[in-house]
Amino acid sequence: MQFGKILRIFLLLFVTTFCLHVVSLAQGNAITSVKSNNKVIIDGIKYYIHIVKKGETKYSISNTYNVSQELLEKNNPEIINGLKENSALKIPIVENNPTEALNTIHIVKPSETVYSIAKSYHISINSIYELNPGSDKKIMPGQKLIIRKVDTKPDSIENQNSEFIFHYVDIGETAYSIARSYGLKVKYLKNANKELNLQQLGVGEIVKIPKNKLKLIEKTAGTYDDKFYYLKVERKQTLFSLAKKYKITIEDISKANPELKNRMLIAGETIRIPILNDYIFTKLNRKNDSLLTVKTEDDFIEKASLDSATYPCLNFDYKQKKTPFNIGLFLPFYCNINDTLGNYDNKNNVYVYNRSRIFIEFYQGVLLAVEELKREHINVNLFVYDTQNDTLATKELIEKNEFKYFDLIIGPVYAHNLDIVAREAKKYKINIVSPLSINSDFLKNNFFAFQVNPSMSIKTKYWLNSVMKDSLQNVIIIHDGTNFERELTGNFKKMYLKKFADNIDNEKIHFQELLYFNSEDTIVKETMIKGMKNIVLIPSANRAFVTDIMAKLNTLTKEFDIKLYGMDKWVTFSNIPLDYFHNLNTHIYTYSFIDYNKYEVNEFVDNYRKVYKAEPGKFSFQAYDITLYFLQALQLYGKEFRFCINDFNPDLLETNFSFKRIDRASGFCNNSVFTIVYNHDYTRSLKK
Repeated sequence: MQFGKILRIFLLLFVTTFCLHVVSLAQGNAITSVKSNNKVIIDGIKYYIHIVKKGETKYSISNTYNVSQELLEKNNPEIINGLKENSALKIPIVENNPTEALNTIHIVKPSETVYSIAKSYHISINSIYELNPGSDKKIMPGQKLIIRKVDTKPDSIENQNSEFIFHYVDIGETAYSIARSYGLKVKYLKNANKELNLQQLGVGEIVKIPKNKLKLIEKTAGTYDDKFYYLKVERKQTLFSLAKKYKITIEDISKANPELKNRMLIAGETIRIPILNDYIFTKLNRKNDSLLTVKTEDDFIEKASLDSATYPCLNFDYKQKKTPFNIGLFLPFYCNINDTLGNYDNKNNVYVYNRSRIFIEFYQGVLLAVEELKREHINVNLFVYDTQNDTLATKELIEKNEFKYFDLIIGPVYAHNLDIVAREAKKYKINIVSPLSINSDFLKNNFFAFQVNPSMSIKTKYWLNSVMKDSLQNVIIIHDGTNFERELTGNFKKMYLKKFADNIDNEKIHFQELLYFNSEDTIVKETMIKGMKNIVLIPSANRAFVTDIMAKLNTLTKEFDIKLYGMDKWVTFSNIPLDYFHNLNTHIYTYSFIDYNKYEVNEFVDNYRKVYKAEPGKFSFQAYDITLYFLQALQLYGKEFRFCINDFNPDLLETNFSFKRIDRASGFCNNSVFTIVYNHDYTRSLKK
C-alpha cells in the first residue's frame, strides 16, 4: 500500500473520531426478577427459595435480593457455569441488612449509562462497579443497581467546607484542566490532595480546591455601593450570560473582578457588577437580583471595524448550537510525492517525504487538541486537505461543496496558497488562521484573518525596545551588511541617539557599529571595554555568520562582561554549543517557549507518546495551542469571536496570543513576544 493511501486512511480514521456521531444502541428486553415469599431455615440460616424463570440471570437475581453474585454462587455452586430454568436457588436472608440501610436501588432507564447514573448520585463509577459486579461491562434498561448513599453534591460555596471547594471529577478532566478552570497552579492541588493520584483521576473522585488560593469577594450579595452591584453567581452562569443580562461588556466585568482573569466563575461566589458613569440605571430590584433597565451609548460598536457593527459574540450560546463546528485544515502533506517513493525500506519502515514530516507532526498536535475539546463536549467536524504546496491543487480544494460552510480554517502555511484560500474564505466570512508564516500581506482588507506568528515588524520593535530598557553602557552592533541588518541597525541608532541625546558625550555611554567579515578576530575584541557591561546586538539570522561570531565572543567571556541579544531563529541553530548561549548571557526574543518543568507540558508529552509512540516537536506544541485557542473561542463566542477576544486569554502550552488589528480595515496579528534569557548558571528564564 502506498504512503499516500496510508496517510489518507490514517487521516480518515482519526478525523471521524472527532465528528459528531449519532449512535443507536439496540437494547434487548431484560427480565426483571421478582422477590420470592418462600423462606426456609437450613442449618439455622434463613434463606429465600427462588425458582429460576426463563430469561433470568445471576445479575438480575442478585440485584433483586441485594446480594452479590459471589454470595449467590457460594450458596449455589451448581450455577457457577450458568442458570437452569425452574431450578431452585438458596438466597441468604440478612436481617437488618446494613447494605440496605446504607444503599439505595436504582432501576436503569433506557439510554442511561454508568457514568450518567454516577453523576446523578454524585458518586464515582467505581463505587457502582464495586457493588454491582458486571456493570463495568454492560447495564440494561430495567436492571437494578445498588447505589451507595452519599451526601448530596454541594452546588455552592456556602454549602461546602470552610477551607475547600469540593470538585467532582467529570469525564475527560485532568488535574491540569481542573487547576486551569479555577485559575490555580497544579502544585496547589497536589498540596491539598496528597491522598490522591492526580495523574490518574477517576470520574466521580473528589478533588479539594483550597479556598485560600482563590480570590473571593467577601461582600453581601444583593448589596451595592457607588461603583458596584454585588451579585451572587448562580449555577451555569458565565461571564457571557451576565454581560448579556446586564447589557455590559465582558471587559467591564473582568476589569471589576481581576481575580477572574485566569479562572471561571464559581457558583455561590460574589462578584462585582460595575455601575459605570456611561450607564443610566432607572431601577435596581435587589430582591430578584436584576437590573431592570440599562441604557448604554456606543459600547456595542466595534471601533476598529464598520461603525454599524455590533458585538454578536456576546449573544452566542453554545448550548443552542445544534450542529458541530466545521473546521478546515489545509496542510502540505505531499501525498503525491509520497506515492512515488515506494512502500518500505530494508528496516520495514514506511518511506516519508522529508518535507511531509513537520506537517504530519503539526496535524498530530491538532488531533490531540480536538480530542481534548471533544471530551469537554465541543462538537467538531474536522476536514483535512493536502494542498501539496501547489496553487492548482489548492484552487481545486476551495471549490469543494463543504468549503463555504466552514467556521474556521487553519492554514495553508505558505503565502502563495494562503492568499488563494483567504480570498475565497473572505467571500463567505470564514475565519482563517495563518499558523506559521510571518508574512502579513493576507491580513490586509480581511476582517476575518488571523496571523499566529508575529510579523517581523512587531518582533523587531519588541527586540529594539527590550534592548533599550537595559542598562546600556558599551553598545556594539555587529552585522554583515545585508539590507535587512542595515535597516535594523539604522532604526536602533535612531532610538539610541534620541534616548541619550543629552548624554551622548558621557564617557560611560558608548555606541559602536561593526561591519564584520570572517576571521576578523582582532576587530571584535577591540570593541570591548573592560569594567563595563558590553551589550552586543547581532541582527542576523544567518547560521554561518552567527556561529562564527558567537565562537569569537565566547573566547572573550573570561576577560569581558558580555550580554548578547539575538534573533528568534537562533534557537533552531543546533550546531552552536549550548555553552555559548549561557556564557554570553544570551537574550533571544520569541513568541513561543516550551518549559518542560510545567505540569501541563509534561502531561501533553506523556499523552503524545502514548498515542503516537514518538516525541512531540515544536510543531505539535504549536498546533495544539492554535487549535485549543480558536476552538475555545468558537465555543465561547461563536463564529464572530473576533469581536470578543481582547480579554480571551486561555492557558496554553508554549505561547500566549494577543491579537490586534494591523489597521482599521484589516485582520489580526499576534503581538505577544517575550525574551528567553540564557543565564550563567545554565538555567533558562522568560522576560516579558
